[in-house]
Amino acid sequence: MPHRAGFWIRVLSATIDFIAMLCIAGGIGVLVPLTMPDAGMSAILYAALLAYSTLEIWTGATPGKMLLRLRISDQDCAPAMFWPRVLRWSTKWMGFILTLLFVLSDFALLYWLAGLMNLIIFIGCLHAANDDRLAWHDQWAHTAVCYRPRSYRSFDAIVPPPPLPPPSTPPPDP
Repeated sequence: MPHRAGFWIRVLSATIDFIAMLCIAGGIGVLVPLTMPDAGMSAILYAALLAYSTLEIWTGATPGKMLLRLRISDQDCAPAMFWPRVLRWSTKWMGFILTLLFVLSDFALLYWLAGLMNLIIFIGCLHAANDDRLAWHDQWAHTAVCYRPRSYRSFDAIVPPPPLPPPSTPPPDP
């Protein structure tokens, strides 16, 4: 049966995703002409990283989570619906969204709000080390990151309960 993923496997998943995002950023750096202004390059990088992270909405997992057999689910490890995944993603990535808006608009308040949101999200991610294994954005969206063991055939499958024992028959009357 699936169960909630612990803190360290989630850190490993985030590390895998970070490495993948670095590869994407390096590819963009090679493909985009050097004559582009710094703000334009930053906007393209932030948009690409946010697009990569939206895999959590569409598939329920990023490639790092997929490699480690993790999936965004309801708190009881049942498959999560679309809108709770959107709420979780928008809460988790709000700092990056505000940073992208700052790069596009050069409005200084967005820069400070983005920093504050990133600090709050970082502290909230540390909360996943507790016994309930829920980060603040998981609690907010009523979701959890669940681990699917190899013996479990399908994440979305419903496992039937074990069969009931046969009914006992009373002894015959003499």
